[in-house]
Amino acid sequence: MAPRLYASLNAAVAVAVIGWNYWTAVNGLDGRTVGGMSDSYDTLFTPAGYAFSIWGIIFLGLLVNAGYQLWLAFTDREPDFFRRLGPWLILTNLANGLWVYLWLTEQTAASVLVLASMFVFTQIAMVRLDMEVWDAPTRIIAFVWWPIVVYAGWIAVAVLANLSAYFAKEGWVSGTSEGWAIAMIALATIVNLGLVYKRNLREHAGVAIWAFVAIAVRQWDQVASVQWTAVGAAGLLVLVTAAHAFQNRATLPFLRRARAEER
Repeated sequence: MAPRLYASLNAAVAVAVIGWNYWTAVNGLDGRTVGGMSDSYDTLFTPAGYAFSIWGIIFLGLLVNAGYQLWLAFTDREPDFFRRLGPWLILTNLANGLWVYLWLTEQTAASVLVLASMFVFTQIAMVRLDMEVWDAPTRIIAFVWWPIVVYAGWIAVAVLANLSAYFAKEGWVSGTSEGWAIAMIALATIVNLGLVYKRNLREHAGVAIWAFVAIAVRQWDQVASVQWTAVGAAGLLVLVTAAHAFQNRATLPFLRRARAEER
């Protein structure tokens, strides 16, 4: 696909999925909203409601990324970028829109599969673009890496939350099962530790920290085991990401820019 057509399609899909999410948040679908449906399952892995405000950052990132892609395409810069990215971000956004519909129509099993596909799509995009494994210019870090990595980080959490809701709905796991919630927190922690050490994806872990703190807030003085597991997992990821950032401080974009200005 020609870069200009690709970038235009990506922008159109991004705007459409943001509009669809906004419309359903305001108007609902058959009287249901995404937040309302999440509250109806109320598993111990569900974060406090404020955590979902991260979608504002994700959608802003998608718009910034779409604008950057249009700039690349219409100034004939880096044509190889579009070949490497492939259809994966567009597919993620299309799946996002489908997930909203499935979730609001209570097709919970299908919604889990769609979220899982979104996780796979974003991971493929990150690998194909060699995200976080080379010393990229600041504009690539800010306009490509961060939007996609934050998106991927929240999708990773959402897959586990959606799976928990589905299992609770089917009666396979109690929504109040402490063991299941702790297992999900542990799994998310292991995944993020691996991504930090293997792919330098500190931003991905940052999203998990946000989610874990929100889980702890929701369960504060309610379910101590889940509360403190979430706090411990968040603390561990903070320490690991901070240590990793310090060890790799020479490549941090803001410090790198400051050193360049000093010269």
